[in-house]
Amino acid sequence: MPKALIVIVSLASVAFAQEAEVPRELKVLTSQHEKAVEKALKPITAKYLTALKRLKAKLAKEQKLEEALAVDAVIKELVGGKPIGLDRNPSLEEILMSRSWFYHTGKNGSRIVFKEGGDAKMSGTTNSVIPWEVKDNRYLTIYYQNGNSCKFDFKDLSDLSVKGITREKKTRTLSPVKNSE
Repeated sequence: MPKALIVIVSLASVAFAQEAEVPRELKVLTSQHEKAVEKALKPITAKYLTALKRLKAKLAKEQKLEEALAVDAVIKELVGGKPIGLDRNPSLEEILMSRSWFYHTGKNGSRIVFKEGGDAKMSGTTNSVIPWEVKDNRYLTIYYQNGNSCKFDFKDLSDLSVKGITREKKTRTLSPVKNSE
């Protein structure tokens, strides 16, 4: 076997061995980093996508079709070039986590912020965490520490002010906090 061929085969073997010896800890750290970045960007991207869709609808209504198409191109790029359909809209969980909300209890109310993992923070409460869950991308249930709960039906995600009924049959309203508040 010629010496040059032996050197090339040896170098290729060394390169392959170095490539194959990626430490497990590095793989774990890389995976954790990618998941954390995705988790952090998810609600921001959902909010941006919602704003883009509103802008596109506004421009189309104003018959500014070229501008609406430009916004549509940004939307398609954001969602990976896939057509925008019902399956590409932000989920109810993403909508809830993308903004602050006002929980109306009749005369009074509190701000509530929904966090990933099913926890919420409500101003004016002694409880540090309030559990919540979404079912069927439509129903939000907030669970109180006393065992009661309140269920909201987001049947139309274009109307984000919804009424809910507690187990005690009391009406509650949940609505997004306006930017000026």
